[in-house]
Amino acid sequence: MPALFSSPASWTSHIPQDVLCNLIDNHITSRAELRSLSLTCTTLGLYCRRLIFQEVRLGNIKWDIEEEKSKNLKKTRTERFASLLKQSPEIANSVQYLLLVGTSYPERTLLRTLLPVLPAECKALMFILERHFPALKSVGFMNKQVVWPSILPNLQQLFLRFLKGHPCLETVGFSLGAFPPSILGGLRGRIGEVHICGDIRPESGSQELASYHECARVDQLVICHVPESFVASLAERQGQSIDITTITSLTFTTMASYSPSTHALVERCRQTLTHLSLGPYSWENACKFFLEILKAIMAYHRFGIQGFLELGDIPNLTSLSLFTAPSQIQHVLKWLALGATSSSNTHAATSTSTQGAKLAVKLVLRSTDLPPPIANMVHHNAWTEALQHREEYPTLAAVQIQGNSHILYQTEGGDVQSFPIEPLGEYGPI
Repeated sequence: MPALFSSPASWTSHIPQDVLCNLIDNHITSRAELRSLSLTCTTLGLYCRRLIFQEVRLGNIKWDIEEEKSKNLKKTRTERFASLLKQSPEIANSVQYLLLVGTSYPERTLLRTLLPVLPAECKALMFILERHFPALKSVGFMNKQVVWPSILPNLQQLFLRFLKGHPCLETVGFSLGAFPPSILGGLRGRIGEVHICGDIRPESGSQELASYHECARVDQLVICHVPESFVASLAERQGQSIDITTITSLTFTTMASYSPSTHALVERCRQTLTHLSLGPYSWENACKFFLEILKAIMAYHRFGIQGFLELGDIPNLTSLSLFTAPSQIQHVLKWLALGATSSSNTHAATSTSTQGAKLAVKLVLRSTDLPPPIANMVHHNAWTEALQHREEYPTLAAVQIQGNSHILYQTEGGDVQSFPIEPLGEYGPI
C-alpha cells in the first residue's frame, strides 16, 4: 500500500494513516465519492487520484451522459483526459484499464480538405496513444461505426504502435465495424484474454502480417459477429495474426451456427482446451440444418464430413457451456448426445485433468423477448419437458449436465436488463 506522505510527521488526522488508506481502498467504490474525497486536501487528492484513474473510459458512454449534461462540459472526455495528462504526466502510471468507446476517428477524406488543424478530439486521442502506461492491464477499442480502412493512416499507425508498446497486456478487446487482422498482429507477449467482434477481413494489398513466432500467445479467445473466413483462417493458420496453440478457453458468443470453420478451430485448439462456450445463436438454425448434419454424420467415413463435437477428442476439456433458446433444447441435446456417443468409451481414459471425472456441461436457456415472469415459466416448462426425454439419450450419462436460466429483457425505456443465471436442475439419469 503506497504511503500518503513522505514524512509521517505531516500526518495530523486522528485516524491512523494506514487505517484511512484501508477504508478508501476497500469501502469507497464510487468515483463521485473519490472525487469528493480528493478535494478535501492535497494529500488525499494525491492518494485518491491513484484509484480514480485506475479505469479510464473515453468517448460517448451511456452511463456518463447524465454527468456530462449536468456539468455542461464543452470538451469531450477524450480532450479532458489528454489535458490532464499534459498537466500531470504521472497520471499515466495509475491507468490499468483503458476503454475507448464511441470516440470519433477522423476519416481519410480529411486529407483532401486542406484543413490546417485536425479536430480537437482527434488530436487529444493521438496524444493519448503516444503515451506509455506502465501499469496498463486491459485496453478496449469499441465503436461499431468505425471502419478501419477509412481512418487516417497516421492514426492507424498510432494504434498499432500503442499495442506493440504495451506487451504486458492481460486483456484486449476489439469491437469495430470492420478491421483487418493486422490489428491483432500488433499484439505482443502472452495475453490472458482477447475479445474480437466485427467484420474482420484482410485489406487488399495489405502488407504481410508479423511472422508466426512474433505473434501474441493467447490463453482465452472470445469471438462474436466475425466472418466465417476469419474463423477458418485461424484454424488453418493462414496469415495468422495470433498464436492459438496455447488457448485454454474458447468462446463463441454470437455465431450463425456451429459451422465447419467453428468445428475446425475447436479441433485446432483441442490439445490445450479446457473450456468451450457456444453462445445463444449457435443453435438458431438447428431446425433447418439438423437433417443436413445427420446426413453428414452418415457420410463421415466416406467423405470425412463431421457435424458434431467428439468430446473424447478434447483430452483436457473440463467444462462446456451451451446457450440456447428454450425451443431448441432438444436439438442441442441430440447434438451433444452424438458427441458423447463417439467418445463415451474414450473420454475418461483420455482426460488427464479430470482424472476420470465427468465433463461438466452448463446448458443455459436464454430468452430475450419475454417479460421475466413469463420467460421464467417458459424455461422451467422446457426443462421439465426435456427431462421427460432422458431415456432417448443414454449416452448423456457420460457427462454431467446442469440446466440454467438466463433472461435478457428490454424495458420500455430501451434499457436491456440482464437477470442472473439461475439453476434449473441437473439432467441426470432416470
